[in-house]
Amino acid sequence: MRKYFFYLANLLSFLSINSISIHRWEQIHNFSNNDHQNVQTNIEICAQDLQSGKYYTQWGLNFDQKQKIKITNVQLDDKSTNFSFDENQLLIDIGKLYNQQKAKIKINYDLKYEKSYRKLKFAKRDCISVPEYVKGAEVKLIVKIPKDFVVYSNLNFLKKNSNGSLTWNGILKNRIEEEIGICLKKASWDLNTIVSVFSDNYLNNLRLNTDLLYKGANNEVKNFAVFFNGKKVGYKIENNHIVVRSKTSNSCFQKYEFKSQVNNYCGPYKFDNSLIDNEDFCENETIDFNKVVKQILSEDKSKVPAYVKVCRWVNKFLQYDVEMAGKKISAESIFIKRKGVCEHYAILFKRLIQELKIPCYVVSGVAYSSTDVNFIPHAWNVIFWNGKWVPLDPTWNISSGVVPISHIFSKINLDRRRSGIEAKIEFKNEQKETKITMNITQRAEFNPTLLK
Repeated sequence: MRKYFFYLANLLSFLSINSISIHRWEQIHNFSNNDHQNVQTNIEICAQDLQSGKYYTQWGLNFDQKQKIKITNVQLDDKSTNFSFDENQLLIDIGKLYNQQKAKIKINYDLKYEKSYRKLKFAKRDCISVPEYVKGAEVKLIVKIPKDFVVYSNLNFLKKNSNGSLTWNGILKNRIEEEIGICLKKASWDLNTIVSVFSDNYLNNLRLNTDLLYKGANNEVKNFAVFFNGKKVGYKIENNHIVVRSKTSNSCFQKYEFKSQVNNYCGPYKFDNSLIDNEDFCENETIDFNKVVKQILSEDKSKVPAYVKVCRWVNKFLQYDVEMAGKKISAESIFIKRKGVCEHYAILFKRLIQELKIPCYVVSGVAYSSTDVNFIPHAWNVIFWNGKWVPLDPTWNISSGVVPISHIFSKINLDRRRSGIEAKIEFKNEQKETKITMNITQRAEFNPTLLK
Protein backbone atom coordinates (compact mmCIF):
# COMPACT_ATOMS: atom_id res chain seq x y z
CA MET A 1 0.00 0.00 0.00
CA ARG A 2 1.52 3.26 -1.03
CA LYS A 3 1.55 6.15 1.39
CA TYR A 4 0.42 9.69 0.58
CA PHE A 5 2.28 12.71 1.82
CA PHE A 6 2.24 16.41 1.12
CA TYR A 7 5.32 18.58 1.42
CA LEU A 8 5.72 22.34 1.55
CA ALA A 9 7.91 23.48 -1.29
CA ASN A 10 10.71 26.02 -0.98
CA LEU A 11 9.27 27.86 -3.92
CA LEU A 12 11.38 30.98 -3.67
CA SER A 13 14.69 31.63 -2.02
CA PHE A 14 13.01 33.69 0.71
CA LEU A 15 10.22 31.18 1.38
CA SER A 16 10.73 28.56 4.09
CA ILE A 17 8.52 26.41 6.28
CA ASN A 18 9.01 28.82 9.14
CA SER A 19 8.09 31.83 7.00
CA ILE A 20 4.46 30.89 6.45
CA SER A 21 2.79 29.03 9.28
CA ILE A 22 -0.34 26.90 9.07
CA HIS A 23 -3.05 27.77 11.61
CA ARG A 24 -5.87 25.52 10.41
CA TRP A 25 -6.05 22.50 8.16
CA GLU A 26 -9.31 20.84 7.10
CA GLN A 27 -9.17 17.82 4.80
CA ILE A 28 -12.32 16.24 3.38
CA HIS A 29 -12.08 12.94 1.52
CA ASN A 30 -15.08 11.92 -0.55
CA PHE A 31 -14.74 8.22 -1.32
CA SER A 32 -16.69 7.23 -4.41
CA ASN A 33 -17.70 3.98 -6.09
CA ASN A 34 -15.79 4.79 -9.30
CA ASP A 35 -12.03 4.95 -9.89
CA HIS A 36 -11.12 7.92 -7.70
CA GLN A 37 -11.87 9.93 -4.60
CA ASN A 38 -12.32 13.67 -4.42
CA VAL A 39 -10.33 15.59 -1.82
CA GLN A 40 -10.93 19.12 -0.58
CA THR A 41 -8.28 20.76 1.59
CA ASN A 42 -9.00 24.05 3.36
CA ILE A 43 -5.90 25.75 4.75
CA GLU A 44 -5.43 28.93 6.73
CA ILE A 45 -1.89 30.31 6.50
CA CYS A 46 -0.16 33.28 8.14
CA ALA A 47 2.97 35.17 7.04
CA GLN A 48 5.61 35.81 9.68
CA ASP A 49 9.18 37.04 10.19
CA LEU A 50 8.91 39.57 7.37
CA GLN A 51 10.51 42.99 7.37
CA SER A 52 8.27 46.00 6.92
CA GLY A 53 7.14 46.41 3.32
CA LYS A 54 8.12 42.85 2.32
CA TYR A 55 5.51 40.31 1.25
CA TYR A 56 5.03 36.85 -0.20
CA THR A 57 3.37 36.25 -3.55
CA GLN A 58 3.34 32.45 -3.82
CA TRP A 59 2.86 29.40 -1.66
CA GLY A 60 2.90 25.78 -2.66
CA LEU A 61 2.60 22.09 -1.95
CA ASN A 62 4.39 19.06 -3.32
CA PHE A 63 2.42 15.85 -3.80
CA ASP A 64 3.99 12.42 -3.83
CA GLN A 65 5.13 11.58 -7.37
CA LYS A 66 3.34 8.21 -7.14
CA GLN A 67 -0.01 9.89 -6.75
CA LYS A 68 -2.33 10.31 -9.71
CA ILE A 69 -3.52 13.86 -8.99
CA LYS A 70 -5.85 16.08 -10.99
CA ILE A 71 -6.26 19.58 -9.57
CA THR A 72 -9.81 20.75 -10.26
CA ASN A 73 -9.95 24.11 -8.46
CA VAL A 74 -7.86 26.43 -6.25
CA GLN A 75 -9.30 29.40 -4.38
CA LEU A 76 -7.78 32.19 -2.31
CA ASP A 77 -10.13 33.79 0.24
CA ASP A 78 -13.13 32.25 -1.55
CA LYS A 79 -12.10 33.58 -4.98
CA SER A 80 -10.46 31.71 -7.83
CA THR A 81 -6.74 32.32 -8.09
CA ASN A 82 -4.03 31.43 -10.55
CA PHE A 83 -1.99 28.30 -9.98
CA SER A 84 0.34 25.95 -11.80
CA PHE A 85 0.66 22.21 -11.38
CA ASP A 86 3.62 20.40 -12.87
CA GLU A 87 5.27 17.13 -11.83
CA ASN A 88 2.98 17.02 -8.80
CA GLN A 89 4.11 20.45 -7.57
CA LEU A 90 1.30 22.94 -6.95
CA LEU A 91 2.21 26.66 -6.96
CA ILE A 92 -0.51 29.09 -5.82
CA ASP A 93 -0.60 32.84 -6.35
CA ILE A 94 -1.46 34.43 -3.00
CA GLY A 95 -1.38 38.11 -4.00
CA LYS A 96 0.61 40.17 -1.51
CA LEU A 97 0.78 38.53 1.92
CA TYR A 98 2.45 40.90 4.40
CA ASN A 99 3.80 40.05 7.84
CA GLN A 100 1.12 38.65 10.20
CA GLN A 101 -1.49 38.65 7.44
CA LYS A 102 -3.61 35.52 6.97
CA ALA A 103 -5.02 33.88 3.87
CA LYS A 104 -7.46 31.06 3.30
CA ILE A 105 -6.69 28.56 0.56
CA LYS A 106 -9.08 25.94 -0.79
CA ILE A 107 -7.76 23.14 -3.00
CA ASN A 108 -9.96 20.61 -4.79
CA TYR A 109 -8.44 17.62 -6.53
CA ASP A 110 -9.24 14.10 -7.67
CA LEU A 111 -7.03 11.27 -6.51
CA LYS A 112 -6.91 7.87 -8.21
CA TYR A 113 -7.46 4.86 -5.97
CA GLU A 114 -4.85 2.19 -5.54
CA LYS A 115 -4.50 0.64 -9.00
CA SER A 116 -5.87 -2.83 -8.20
CA TYR A 117 -9.04 -1.30 -6.72
CA ARG A 118 -9.93 1.27 -9.40
CA LYS A 119 -12.14 -0.97 -11.49
CA LEU A 120 -13.61 -2.99 -8.63
CA LYS A 121 -17.32 -2.42 -8.05
CA PHE A 122 -17.51 -4.17 -4.68
CA ALA A 123 -14.54 -2.70 -2.76
CA LYS A 124 -12.22 0.31 -2.58
CA ARG A 125 -9.08 0.91 -0.58
CA ASP A 126 -6.86 3.93 -0.16
CA CYS A 127 -4.61 5.66 2.34
CA ILE A 128 -5.21 9.14 3.74
CA SER A 129 -2.77 11.29 5.68
CA VAL A 130 -2.21 14.67 7.28
CA PRO A 131 1.45 15.68 6.82
CA GLU A 132 4.06 16.12 9.51
CA TYR A 133 4.59 19.83 8.86
CA VAL A 134 1.00 20.58 9.95
CA LYS A 135 2.01 19.78 13.56
CA GLY A 136 0.67 22.35 15.97
CA ALA A 137 -2.19 23.40 13.70
CA GLU A 138 -5.87 22.89 14.38
CA VAL A 139 -6.84 19.96 12.19
CA LYS A 140 -10.16 18.51 11.09
CA LEU A 141 -10.19 15.34 9.02
CA ILE A 142 -13.41 14.06 7.42
CA VAL A 143 -13.94 10.94 5.32
CA LYS A 144 -17.28 10.47 3.57
CA ILE A 145 -18.34 7.00 2.45
CA PRO A 146 -20.89 6.11 -0.28
CA LYS A 147 -24.22 5.11 1.25
CA ASP A 148 -24.13 1.53 -0.07
CA PHE A 149 -20.69 0.88 1.40
CA VAL A 150 -19.35 0.01 4.84
CA VAL A 151 -15.87 0.43 6.38
CA TYR A 152 -14.10 -2.86 7.06
CA SER A 153 -10.60 -1.60 7.90
CA ASN A 154 -9.27 -1.04 11.39
CA LEU A 155 -9.46 2.60 12.44
CA ASN A 156 -6.63 3.92 14.59
CA PHE A 157 -7.45 7.63 14.49
CA LEU A 158 -10.81 8.11 12.88
CA LYS A 159 -14.15 7.68 14.61
CA LYS A 160 -17.37 6.56 12.99
CA ASN A 161 -20.33 8.93 13.12
CA SER A 162 -24.00 8.04 12.99
CA ASN A 163 -24.23 9.43 9.44
CA GLY A 164 -21.61 6.96 8.22
CA SER A 165 -18.75 9.46 7.92
CA LEU A 166 -15.40 9.23 9.72
CA THR A 167 -13.84 12.15 11.56
CA TRP A 168 -10.87 13.30 13.62
CA ASN A 169 -10.22 16.78 14.96
CA GLY A 170 -7.78 18.36 17.37
CA ILE A 171 -4.32 19.90 17.55
CA LEU A 172 -2.04 17.75 15.43
CA LYS A 173 0.85 16.29 17.42
CA ASN A 174 2.06 13.70 14.93
CA ARG A 175 1.45 12.89 11.30
CA ILE A 176 -1.81 11.00 10.70
CA GLU A 177 -1.82 8.01 8.40
CA GLU A 178 -4.88 5.83 8.02
CA GLU A 179 -5.68 3.09 5.57
CA ILE A 180 -9.35 3.07 4.66
CA GLY A 181 -10.94 -0.06 3.23
CA ILE A 182 -14.59 0.01 2.23
CA CYS A 183 -16.85 -2.55 0.60
CA LEU A 184 -20.46 -2.91 -0.45
CA LYS A 185 -22.90 -3.73 2.33
CA LYS A 186 -24.29 -6.54 0.21
CA ALA A 187 -23.09 -8.33 -2.90
CA SER A 188 -24.00 -11.15 -5.26
CA TRP A 189 -21.60 -13.64 -6.77
CA ASP A 190 -21.53 -16.30 -9.42
CA LEU A 191 -19.54 -19.12 -7.85
CA ASN A 192 -18.14 -22.16 -9.60
CA THR A 193 -16.22 -24.97 -7.93
CA ILE A 194 -14.66 -27.50 -10.28
CA VAL A 195 -13.51 -30.96 -9.21
CA SER A 196 -11.45 -32.62 -11.94
CA VAL A 197 -10.79 -36.33 -11.45
CA PHE A 198 -8.02 -38.25 -13.22
CA SER A 199 -7.26 -41.97 -13.01
CA ASP A 200 -5.31 -44.77 -14.67
CA ASN A 201 -8.54 -46.75 -15.31
CA TYR A 202 -11.99 -45.93 -16.61
CA LEU A 203 -14.03 -43.98 -14.04
CA ASN A 204 -17.43 -45.64 -13.99
CA ASN A 205 -20.05 -46.16 -11.24
CA LEU A 206 -18.52 -43.53 -8.98
CA ARG A 207 -19.89 -41.63 -5.99
CA LEU A 208 -18.38 -38.20 -5.33
CA ASN A 209 -18.64 -36.72 -1.83
CA THR A 210 -17.71 -33.08 -1.34
CA ASP A 211 -18.22 -30.43 1.30
CA LEU A 212 -21.52 -28.59 1.54
CA LEU A 213 -20.35 -25.63 -0.50
CA TYR A 214 -21.25 -21.99 0.20
CA LYS A 215 -23.86 -22.69 2.88
CA GLY A 216 -23.10 -20.83 6.09
CA ALA A 217 -22.02 -17.46 7.44
CA ASN A 218 -23.95 -14.65 5.70
CA ASN A 219 -24.39 -16.52 2.43
CA GLU A 220 -27.77 -16.94 0.79
CA VAL A 221 -27.44 -19.71 -1.78
CA LYS A 222 -29.61 -19.55 -4.90
CA ASN A 223 -29.85 -21.62 -8.08
CA PHE A 224 -27.41 -24.29 -6.92
CA ALA A 225 -26.73 -26.88 -9.62
CA VAL A 226 -24.30 -29.72 -10.28
CA PHE A 227 -22.87 -30.56 -13.70
CA PHE A 228 -21.12 -33.79 -14.68
CA ASN A 229 -18.94 -33.59 -17.79
CA GLY A 230 -20.88 -30.50 -18.83
CA LYS A 231 -24.39 -31.89 -18.29
CA LYS A 232 -26.66 -31.02 -15.37
CA VAL A 233 -27.19 -33.94 -12.97
CA GLY A 234 -29.02 -34.61 -9.72
CA TYR A 235 -27.44 -34.73 -6.28
CA LYS A 236 -28.26 -35.50 -2.64
CA ILE A 237 -27.32 -33.87 0.65
CA GLU A 238 -26.03 -36.38 3.22
CA ASN A 239 -24.41 -35.40 6.53
CA ASN A 240 -23.52 -31.90 5.32
CA HIS A 241 -21.98 -33.29 2.15
CA ILE A 242 -23.01 -33.11 -1.50
CA VAL A 243 -23.24 -36.58 -3.02
CA VAL A 244 -23.15 -37.06 -6.79
CA ARG A 245 -23.35 -40.41 -8.57
CA SER A 246 -21.67 -40.39 -11.94
CA LYS A 247 -22.94 -42.18 -15.00
CA THR A 248 -20.86 -44.44 -17.20
CA SER A 249 -18.37 -42.35 -19.14
CA ASN A 250 -15.74 -44.89 -20.26
CA SER A 251 -13.13 -42.24 -19.64
CA CYS A 252 -10.16 -41.73 -17.35
CA PHE A 253 -11.21 -38.11 -16.80
CA GLN A 254 -14.34 -36.67 -15.19
CA LYS A 255 -15.28 -33.08 -14.46
CA TYR A 256 -17.75 -32.05 -11.77
CA GLU A 257 -18.93 -28.46 -11.57
CA PHE A 258 -20.85 -26.96 -8.65
CA LYS A 259 -22.45 -23.69 -9.73
CA SER A 260 -24.42 -21.25 -7.64
CA GLN A 261 -25.51 -17.68 -7.14
CA VAL A 262 -24.64 -16.49 -3.66
CA ASN A 263 -25.83 -13.29 -1.99
CA ASN A 264 -23.93 -12.19 1.10
CA TYR A 265 -23.89 -9.06 3.20
CA CYS A 266 -21.94 -7.18 5.85
CA GLY A 267 -24.02 -7.26 9.00
CA PRO A 268 -24.46 -9.33 12.15
CA TYR A 269 -22.41 -12.41 11.38
CA LYS A 270 -24.38 -15.63 11.17
CA PHE A 271 -22.29 -18.68 11.89
CA ASP A 272 -23.22 -22.32 12.38
CA ASN A 273 -20.26 -24.06 13.96
CA SER A 274 -21.82 -27.46 13.25
CA LEU A 275 -20.79 -26.95 9.63
CA ILE A 276 -17.14 -26.75 10.60
CA ASP A 277 -14.91 -29.72 11.27
CA ASN A 278 -11.84 -28.10 12.80
CA GLU A 279 -9.67 -30.82 14.19
CA ASP A 280 -6.85 -29.32 16.20
CA PHE A 281 -3.37 -30.61 15.54
CA CYS A 282 -2.36 -31.42 19.10
CA GLU A 283 1.08 -32.41 20.27
CA ASN A 284 3.10 -32.09 23.43
CA GLU A 285 3.74 -28.36 23.58
CA THR A 286 6.91 -26.89 25.01
CA ILE A 287 5.82 -23.27 24.58
CA ASP A 288 3.75 -21.62 27.30
CA PHE A 289 1.12 -19.91 25.12
CA ASN A 290 -0.59 -18.47 28.17
CA LYS A 291 2.60 -16.56 28.93
CA VAL A 292 2.80 -15.41 25.30
CA VAL A 293 -0.76 -14.01 25.42
CA LYS A 294 -0.11 -12.20 28.70
CA GLN A 295 2.95 -10.56 27.17
CA ILE A 296 0.95 -9.50 24.08
CA LEU A 297 -1.72 -7.86 26.23
CA SER A 298 0.78 -6.18 28.53
CA GLU A 299 2.78 -4.67 25.68
CA ASP A 300 -0.27 -3.34 23.81
CA LYS A 301 -1.54 -0.42 25.90
CA SER A 302 -4.41 0.49 23.56
CA LYS A 303 -8.02 0.22 24.71
CA VAL A 304 -9.11 -2.21 21.99
CA PRO A 305 -10.50 -5.66 22.93
CA ALA A 306 -8.04 -8.44 23.70
CA TYR A 307 -8.81 -10.36 20.52
CA VAL A 308 -7.89 -7.29 18.45
CA LYS A 309 -4.51 -7.09 20.17
CA VAL A 310 -3.86 -10.77 19.49
CA CYS A 311 -4.94 -10.43 15.85
CA ARG A 312 -2.64 -7.48 15.26
CA TRP A 313 0.22 -9.28 16.98
CA VAL A 314 -0.14 -12.41 14.82
CA ASN A 315 -0.18 -10.27 11.69
CA LYS A 316 3.11 -8.61 12.65
CA PHE A 317 4.73 -11.70 14.17
CA LEU A 318 4.40 -14.01 11.17
CA GLN A 319 5.97 -13.50 7.77
CA TYR A 320 3.86 -14.52 4.79
CA ASP A 321 5.63 -17.30 2.87
CA VAL A 322 3.96 -19.02 -0.10
CA GLU A 323 6.42 -21.90 0.27
CA MET A 324 4.45 -22.88 3.39
CA ALA A 325 1.21 -23.42 1.43
CA GLY A 326 -0.30 -26.83 2.07
CA LYS A 327 2.02 -27.67 4.97
CA LYS A 328 0.11 -29.09 7.93
CA ILE A 329 1.91 -28.10 11.10
CA SER A 330 0.92 -27.31 14.66
CA ALA A 331 0.48 -23.89 16.20
CA GLU A 332 3.73 -24.40 18.09
CA SER A 333 5.63 -25.18 14.89
CA ILE A 334 4.11 -22.09 13.27
CA PHE A 335 5.19 -20.02 16.26
CA ILE A 336 8.74 -21.34 16.02
CA LYS A 337 9.05 -20.92 12.24
CA ARG A 338 7.42 -17.46 12.36
CA LYS A 339 6.14 -17.81 8.82
CA GLY A 340 3.22 -19.29 6.92
CA VAL A 341 0.20 -18.57 4.75
CA CYS A 342 -3.35 -17.62 5.71
CA GLU A 343 -4.14 -21.03 7.18
CA HIS A 344 -1.15 -20.80 9.54
CA TYR A 345 -2.05 -17.27 10.63
CA ALA A 346 -5.57 -18.48 11.46
CA ILE A 347 -4.33 -21.58 13.32
CA LEU A 348 -1.88 -19.60 15.48
CA PHE A 349 -4.51 -16.97 16.24
CA LYS A 350 -6.95 -19.69 17.31
CA ARG A 351 -4.37 -21.29 19.61
CA LEU A 352 -3.61 -17.97 21.31
CA ILE A 353 -7.27 -17.04 21.69
CA GLN A 354 -7.92 -20.38 23.40
CA GLU A 355 -5.84 -19.08 26.31
CA LEU A 356 -8.45 -16.32 26.76
CA LYS A 357 -11.31 -18.88 26.81
CA ILE A 358 -12.84 -17.26 23.70
CA PRO A 359 -14.56 -19.75 21.34
CA CYS A 360 -12.76 -19.56 18.01
CA TYR A 361 -12.92 -21.38 14.68
CA VAL A 362 -10.86 -21.41 11.52
CA VAL A 363 -13.08 -20.88 8.49
CA SER A 364 -12.28 -20.68 4.84
CA GLY A 365 -13.50 -20.02 1.35
CA VAL A 366 -12.34 -17.58 -1.29
CA ALA A 367 -11.40 -13.91 -0.95
CA TYR A 368 -10.33 -11.16 -3.30
CA SER A 369 -6.60 -10.46 -3.11
CA SER A 370 -5.36 -7.08 -4.31
CA THR A 371 -1.89 -8.62 -4.61
CA ASP A 372 -3.04 -11.40 -6.94
CA VAL A 373 -5.74 -9.16 -8.45
CA ASN A 374 -8.02 -12.17 -8.28
CA PHE A 375 -10.00 -14.39 -5.92
CA ILE A 376 -7.85 -16.92 -4.08
CA PRO A 377 -8.50 -19.68 -1.52
CA HIS A 378 -8.31 -18.05 1.88
CA ALA A 379 -8.68 -18.82 5.58
CA TRP A 380 -9.70 -16.52 8.42
CA ASN A 381 -11.28 -16.77 11.90
CA VAL A 382 -14.62 -16.43 13.65
CA ILE A 383 -14.84 -15.88 17.41
CA PHE A 384 -17.76 -15.70 19.81
CA TRP A 385 -17.51 -12.41 21.69
CA ASN A 386 -20.11 -10.60 23.83
CA GLY A 387 -22.89 -12.90 22.70
CA LYS A 388 -22.27 -12.70 18.96
CA TRP A 389 -20.05 -14.15 16.26
CA VAL A 390 -17.27 -11.84 15.07
CA PRO A 391 -15.19 -12.49 11.92
CA LEU A 392 -11.59 -11.30 11.66
CA ASP A 393 -8.60 -11.92 9.44
CA PRO A 394 -5.12 -12.00 11.02
CA THR A 395 -3.40 -12.53 7.64
CA TRP A 396 -4.72 -9.24 6.29
CA ASN A 397 -4.81 -7.57 9.72
CA ILE A 398 -8.58 -7.02 9.75
CA SER A 399 -9.94 -6.98 13.29
CA SER A 400 -12.75 -4.42 12.93
CA GLY A 401 -15.45 -7.09 13.23
CA VAL A 402 -16.26 -6.75 9.53
CA VAL A 403 -14.50 -8.71 6.78
CA PRO A 404 -14.79 -7.52 3.18
CA ILE A 405 -17.84 -8.62 1.24
CA SER A 406 -15.45 -10.55 -1.02
CA HIS A 407 -14.66 -12.99 1.82
CA ILE A 408 -17.00 -15.75 0.62
CA PHE A 409 -17.43 -18.60 3.08
CA SER A 410 -17.31 -22.25 2.06
CA LYS A 411 -17.55 -25.27 4.31
CA ILE A 412 -13.93 -26.33 4.28
CA ASN A 413 -11.92 -28.59 6.54
CA LEU A 414 -8.65 -27.23 7.83
CA ASP A 415 -6.76 -29.77 9.91
CA ARG A 416 -3.44 -31.56 9.86
CA ARG A 417 -4.43 -33.96 7.04
CA ARG A 418 -6.11 -31.79 4.45
CA SER A 419 -6.67 -28.25 3.33
CA GLY A 420 -9.25 -26.74 1.05
CA ILE A 421 -12.38 -28.39 -0.26
CA GLU A 422 -12.55 -32.05 0.56
CA ALA A 423 -13.73 -34.39 -2.19
CA LYS A 424 -13.81 -38.18 -2.01
CA ILE A 425 -14.41 -40.78 -4.70
CA GLU A 426 -16.01 -44.13 -3.89
CA PHE A 427 -16.51 -46.98 -6.36
CA LYS A 428 -19.84 -48.80 -6.31
CA ASN A 429 -19.80 -52.59 -6.33
CA GLU A 430 -16.39 -52.74 -7.92
CA GLN A 431 -13.04 -53.77 -6.57
CA LYS A 432 -10.18 -52.32 -8.55
CA GLU A 433 -6.76 -50.88 -7.97
CA THR A 434 -7.16 -47.39 -9.36
CA LYS A 435 -4.85 -44.48 -8.78
CA ILE A 436 -6.90 -41.30 -8.60
CA THR A 437 -5.76 -37.70 -8.53
CA MET A 438 -8.02 -34.68 -8.17
CA ASN A 439 -7.64 -31.01 -8.95
CA ILE A 440 -10.07 -28.65 -7.21
CA THR A 441 -10.47 -25.02 -8.24
CA GLN A 442 -12.86 -22.25 -7.22
CA ARG A 443 -13.90 -19.15 -9.13
CA ALA A 444 -15.95 -16.20 -7.92
CA GLU A 445 -17.29 -13.39 -10.08
CA PHE A 446 -19.13 -10.31 -8.88
CA ASN A 447 -22.59 -10.11 -10.43
CA PRO A 448 -24.00 -6.58 -9.98
CA THR A 449 -27.13 -7.41 -11.99
CA LEU A 450 -28.31 -9.65 -9.17
CA LEU A 451 -28.32 -6.66 -6.80
CA LYS A 452 -30.98 -4.81 -8.80
